[in-house]
Amino acid sequence: MSLSWSPDGKHLAEASFDGTVRVWEVTAGKTIYIYTGHASGAPLRSVAWSLDGRSLAAASANGEVHTWGFGVQVVTYKAKSALALAWSPDSKRLATGGEGIQIITPATGKLLFTYRGQPTAISAVA
Repeated sequence: MSLSWSPDGKHLAEASFDGTVRVWEVTAGKTIYIYTGHASGAPLRSVAWSLDGRSLAAASANGEVHTWGFGVQVVTYKAKSALALAWSPDSKRLATGGEGIQIITPATGKLLFTYRGQPTAISAVA
């Protein structure tokens, strides 16, 4: 499981082993949104809120990365593996860590860059 605070601190996103992302309204302690788009049912490894607060990204154990905004189209990207996620400061790029580091454009799913020089899997990205 993974957690990510919204930039305004009002919401918390939770990536679950059941393949769902739940968004909690922190003060009320209630679920306000559930994303079930990871149809593969693979456990989610990471969730990250974009720094502009408009989008979320979630990565599953099978390397599937989904990005979406509330009311915005879902974009799916298939990485070799995706254990960790981090948005760029301008929210225009997303880094995935796993068997290498990949930088993608979340709006299109386009791969921009791959680095595979490390000897072990990347399990955290910031």
